[in-house]
Amino acid sequence: MRALSLLLLAGCRFPAGGADVEFVSDDPDRLVFAVLGDAGSGTEHQRRVGDAVTQVCATAGCQMVLYLGDNIYQSGVAGVDDPLWQTHFEDMYPDLDLPFYAVPGNHDYGWHGTSLPSAWQVQKVQHQIDYSAHSERWNMPARYYTLRERDGLATFYALDTTTLVWSGDTRQADWLAREVEDTSALYSFAFGHHTIRSNGMHGNAGDYPAREGRSGALLDEVFRESLCGRVELVMAGHDHNLQWISGACQGTEVAVSGTAGKSRLLRPSAEWNEQTLFPPADEPALGEGAGFLLVDARRGEDGLAAYFYNADGERIFTYGGDEEGG
Repeated sequence: MRALSLLLLAGCRFPAGGADVEFVSDDPDRLVFAVLGDAGSGTEHQRRVGDAVTQVCATAGCQMVLYLGDNIYQSGVAGVDDPLWQTHFEDMYPDLDLPFYAVPGNHDYGWHGTSLPSAWQVQKVQHQIDYSAHSERWNMPARYYTLRERDGLATFYALDTTTLVWSGDTRQADWLAREVEDTSALYSFAFGHHTIRSNGMHGNAGDYPAREGRSGALLDEVFRESLCGRVELVMAGHDHNLQWISGACQGTEVAVSGTAGKSRLLRPSAEWNEQTLFPPADEPALGEGAGFLLVDARRGEDGLAAYFYNADGERIFTYGGDEEGG
């Protein structure tokens, strides 16, 4: 793993990114992982989703969890010994014995997720990186990093979308452009906090509403130039819904999985992106409740499948695979 130094960005000293991490799948021909966004509320909502993930993963054979930012509400943590680690993470998943690979969200930068970079408490993300050495499950090797399955089954690009959206983080954008050229993995995935495409209140990158503070133009550029047609799936939270938008760009799928700790209504269906596969326009409530995403990537004809589950552990959407089990 590369050394984690500090870099100067937009007047703030941010933890550096670009770590390269390798892991080994328990099954060289299959990788199953859960995807939880906006989880860190420390509420019964989070606990219910955690119980559902534990239940589903026990049957599905999950090997890891992706954690999509806003990991500790409302303003991140004050250090590696902050009690919020226990109440908003460790205690929420008591029986889920899997590695969590996390990226930061805007709330993890402090000050209630404000979009004003001068108010960010950037050391709070460093605390989340440092906590990797204090937890048996938590992993944030850098604020952005590459995660590679050793036998070439999958490569993941873990992004710090907050600095892409709010600080013009061209260093990270340049890093990603190089990284996507340097993989021979069967599957490539990207995950971060802010939405790329979404039917929720934050909407599509490049066209974020004024309250977001920035349009998200650089994130949209990164998607189009580095991820479009190069990764099978981009996963995000930020909007507290469950959504699947198909073929967003040259076959790349987009999933929003942001209801692991909070839920919020979608925009009216007349404003939705085309090729929205979930939720159905006539039943938007399916995407507005507590739940999570499960991804099943296999070698051979079975290929890639993905599923949304609600907080009762019931499957409510299937992409690829089959209704009986992928």
